[in-house]
Amino acid sequence: MAITQRQDGEVTILDLDGVLMADRGVPEFRETIRTLLEQGRTQILLNYDLLYMDDAGLDEILKAHATVTKHGGMIKLSGLTRPNRFPGLAGFNLLAVLEVHEDELKALASFRGN
Repeated sequence: MAITQRQDGEVTILDLDGVLMADRGVPEFRETIRTLLEQGRTQILLNYDLLYMDDAGLDEILKAHATVTKHGGMIKLSGLTRPNRFPGLAGFNLLAVLEVHEDELKALASFRGN
């Protein structure tokens, strides 16, 4: 998985591309979140452009959400316009746990309270 990191004011944007699976992507994602928290970056936007995510990937996003929330921050999702890209989203309502926006601009505005 490729993770591209960008900054927009206080919001760190992580572009997630490829697959997020136990053996591919999860360790990199976990390390990226850990590093951001060490740097005091707690406003995180995940641009979801994954081709596939298994249960381990879903679990890691939920763990990251819980950890960032404990640090007083938040994780939001954008780009999840086709939930069928990950069939597990139907079985577990990720959308009830994370705030999801149809695109990056709307997600960034939500961080600013717009």
